[in-house]
Amino acid sequence: MNKHKCRETEDFPGLAEIAPMLTPEKIMEMQDDYYKENIQPKFFYLSASELWKWKVNALCFMRNNYQEKYQPYIMDACNNENVKIRELAQSIYNEIRLGSKNN
Repeated sequence: MNKHKCRETEDFPGLAEIAPMLTPEKIMEMQDDYYKENIQPKFFYLSASELWKWKVNALCFMRNNYQEKYQPYIMDACNNENVKIRELAQSIYNEIRLGSKNN
């Protein structure tokens, strides 16, 4: 019924406009209102209240690809109001701190 109806010219329309905001650093800095207005509408399968999932994923990326430039974002997340973000950030911070003592 819908065969050949979709005529999108891009694989992901509008991605180029939001791509600069999808770095781990920008995600960690992102506020709820920006997410709800600009990011979430492109990802219809996530609700407007799921910025925390993006931040958890960004923290996982930072843990797996650790660079010194991520430390301020991780430390800031240690005080996040969301318990999942806060606990993961604290765990990463402890790993970094213990790792630096062993080097």
